[in-house]
Amino acid sequence: CDAEGARRVIPLDVSVPSHCVLMEPAAEALASILAGVDIATPSVPVYQNFSAAPATSPSRIEENLVSQVHSPVRWSECTSSMIHDGATNFFECGPGKVLSGLMRRIDRSVKAVALGDLATFNQTLGVNQ
Repeated sequence: CDAEGARRVIPLDVSVPSHCVLMEPAAEALASILAGVDIATPSVPVYQNFSAAPATSPSRIEENLVSQVHSPVRWSECTSSMIHDGATNFFECGPGKVLSGLMRRIDRSVKAVALGDLATFNQTLGVNQ
């Protein structure tokens, strides 16, 4: 990236080669496992990082799951597609606030909340502890 003139390059410390061709053997193993799983037709569309589009077909959902193991993550496109389709609230489940922070860069008109612990989750849902 430096050689191509990037203004800033940040090496990432990663433990696996996620979302690249080096993961194709893992994708094939996942496909074998999913072949024995019955994926039901969802009641709402499923947005997956591989296609960045809504899917309702169990076979399409399965194909996308396998493909996203070795394909680039299309987070910005995926969330933009959800916003285009009417999503206004996003909830990040798990530690950290990286995805919520990215949402502010993608579209400030939507609400993005990081639910990093049970107390925040309950507070967001209005659950008394």
